[in-house]
Amino acid sequence: MNTPGETQTANQVAPVQLEHGINTGNLWFNTSSFSQPTGVVFGTSGRNILSGPGLFALNASLFKNFKIRERATIELRCETFNLTNSPQFANPSASTTSSTYGYVTSTIGSGTASTAPAAAVPCNWG
Repeated sequence: MNTPGETQTANQVAPVQLEHGINTGNLWFNTSSFSQPTGVVFGTSGRNILSGPGLFALNASLFKNFKIRERATIELRCETFNLTNSPQFANPSASTTSSTYGYVTSTIGSGTASTAPAAAVPCNWG
């Protein structure tokens, strides 16, 4: 970061290419599309130009009401959450100085990632 008190953005030097890789060794986006700006200037990349992995959860439920008497019923209920047991991946690291720059290395709720939804990478560099 070269502007005190401000969040820096990178210079965009090539079109952004999404790789959609998960884990170290598989980039989420091509990091060579960006470079660190020099001097006290803001980078040329736009805000929120990258998006992280989406969230997917399949929840299911079954309900059956049994009428016992005129005013009494019993409800049988079966519910399941995240039926497919899909992991919820966190956003990739967007800091050019990070050793995990461009990689998705954690899941949401794993204790190492933000608990915010992974809708968009804010593109804060520095």
